[in-house]
Amino acid sequence: MDLDIFHLFSYNAKKSLSWAANFAWQKKAKEVSPFHILNGLIEQKLSLAAKILADFGITKTLFNTKTTPKNSESLNQSKNLPIFNPATKNIIEKAAILATKNNHPYISSKHLLQTTIESKNKKIEDFFSSLGVKSEKILENLKDHLQNVNSQFELVASLGLNHTEESKKTKALWNIFVPTSTKRLI
Repeated sequence: MDLDIFHLFSYNAKKSLSWAANFAWQKKAKEVSPFHILNGLIEQKLSLAAKILADFGITKTLFNTKTTPKNSESLNQSKNLPIFNPATKNIIEKAAILATKNNHPYISSKHLLQTTIESKNKKIEDFFSSLGVKSEKILENLKDHLQNVNSQFELVASLGLNHTEESKKTKALWNIFVPTSTKRLI
C-alpha cells in the first residue's frame, strides 16, 4: 500500500486511523485490524461515520463495554507499534477507490466505514449481531449520505465552480480570519 495516499484523507479519517492504531497498541495487538478501524471511527465523535453509527446505538461507551481482549496469542510482547494487517490495508485502499469512483476530492470517514463494513470481518459482524444491528442497514444509511455528497458536488460542478479551487479559497480565508489560538482549540 502506498502510504502517500494519507494526504488525501480528511481530518476525521486520519484521526480515525490514528485512534485505530492507538486502540490496537493499547490492547497490545501486533496488528491494526478492521475491528480497530471500527473503534477508531466510533472514537472520532465529530465525524459523520460516528454519527451514523450512533444512530444505530453504536457508541464509544457501548463499544468499550462490549469489547475486551480475548486473544492472548495476538499480544504484542515488544514495545513496537502495531502494523496495519493486509485486511486493514485492503479496507484503506478500497476507501480510496470508493472516493475516486465517486469523484470526491478526499477520502472521508464515511468511505472508511463503508469499506470496513463491506469487508465482512467476522469480529465486526459478530459485534453488530450482538447488538441486533444489521450491517446492511448501516450501509444503506451510509450510501444515502454518500449520494447526498455526490449531489452537492454535481451542483457545484453545474454552477461552473471547481470545488478544489473553492476549498483552497476557503482555507486561505480560514488562515486569514481565524486566529491561531482558536485553531488550536478546534
